Amino acid sequence: MIEPKEMRRIAQLNRDAKPKKETNKVKVQTREVHDVVITKKTKTVRQTAWILSTSTNNVYDLIHMGKLRALKLGDTAIPDAEIDRFLTWALDSGADLNALIDQYRQEQKAKQQEEQPAQSGRLFSMERKAKHD
Repeated sequence: MIEPKEMRRIAQLNRDAKPKKETNKVKVQTREVHDVVITKKTKTVRQTAWILSTSTNNVYDLIHMGKLRALKLGDTAIPDAEIDRFLTWALDSGADLNALIDQYRQEQKAKQQEEQPAQSGRLFSMERKAKHD
């Protein structure tokens, strides 16, 4: 049986026989980092339509009517603050937006019909003139 004193001496020899690891001291500096969440402050027409539970055509009509303000930056963009303002206005005024949009579309259709006969009349008279020449 090996005595405890002898066991300690063998363990010390084993430790001494192993190559020593080199350790490099590295100075570590830490600084506090805060998570910053950057969100888009505008929505697309499609996103706005989803928020308002309506179609993109209705959103475009609201923009053309001047009820919903938008930015034209390549694509049409509606600021979040404008969506909030519109929702507040719509709720406070109690306006029937479907009726307003329908009225706007009828007015636009009437304008197109007024312009179209004048154009087709000119074409007809030009064609008639060409036949007689």
